[in-house]
Amino acid sequence: MKFFGDLPFDEEGFVKLCCGAQLVKRNPVREVLRAGNFFIKHDFRRGKSFRQEYENAQFLMARGIPVVRHLGYVESEEGHYLVTEALENAVEVEEFSNQGKIDAAFCDAFCGFINFLRKKRLRHTDFHAGNILYVPQEHSFALVDVKDVKRGIFPFYFDRALQKPMMALRLYLPRETIYEMLAKVGVSHPARFFAGEIRTDFQRVSKEWGKRKHQIMTGYPKFTRIDGHFILDRRADKSEIETARRYPVSTGEFLTYYFMRLIRIPTVRIVGFDLSCKDLLLPPEREYAPADPARIADLRDRLLLCGIETREEDWRTDHAGHVVLADWSVAARSLW
Repeated sequence: MKFFGDLPFDEEGFVKLCCGAQLVKRNPVREVLRAGNFFIKHDFRRGKSFRQEYENAQFLMARGIPVVRHLGYVESEEGHYLVTEALENAVEVEEFSNQGKIDAAFCDAFCGFINFLRKKRLRHTDFHAGNILYVPQEHSFALVDVKDVKRGIFPFYFDRALQKPMMALRLYLPRETIYEMLAKVGVSHPARFFAGEIRTDFQRVSKEWGKRKHQIMTGYPKFTRIDGHFILDRRADKSEIETARRYPVSTGEFLTYYFMRLIRIPTVRIVGFDLSCKDLLLPPEREYAPADPARIADLRDRLLLCGIETREEDWRTDHAGHVVLADWSVAARSLW
């Protein structure tokens, strides 16, 4: 093994650290591990060094751009490793949005962070809400996964890429709030930007759907997990199967739930899908109330931009006060 950077352990200590680490996620070529206060990226491919990503992080720190602390990287016969320090109390911005916790303080802080990056003329070709961490107690942000940061002086610069993450926050936010945030980060025509990004997202998800469908049906941890003849949603607990309400649906209707989530349309929560009888499993509680007509109109219009029409009665308000799509069977027929 060869060690680079400022790693606080030797080879024996590093091997022990990896052996006792918890798996966070994995795909055929890479895995992410958590060991105490460290995150470890492990790329199984021998030719894929983390040198550039490590040096990108040092470049960002030198420019005063918040980034998780990159301690160093390791090259070995078993692949290559990147070690970063965990940021205490941090959550991905995308996950924070999906939890419906966004408030005015977050919106102001996030706009300030994006404008800070614009002034720094950051160029990042994979800049999205999943690569930004948020510490709620401090209203602060930091970048993670910076392998696609470009270093240098750019004579021509466009900051659209830095503005796009605003759209990732739209799940539970009214469009007027998104318009205001877009305007604060320099978008001159927020309504046009908003509509264009919704169409682009729909086209992207549609293009990638074959891959996503396979992941959903085979228990890819980002979406689901397999338990016998059940496909459980990643947020569901196995104990919920016994108390779940059941509705016979097609596989396409089950998959439509995930398509809606990928294009950031809020829906009722599901427990999973029973492959043995094709039942959709929903939580036992009936937690829905009539929804605000203005909010329904907003969400229906977003789907219309994607060529999907829903009825007003398909929407309800959940226990958290969010307007959600309660019946997506009409959307399923439009999609499939």
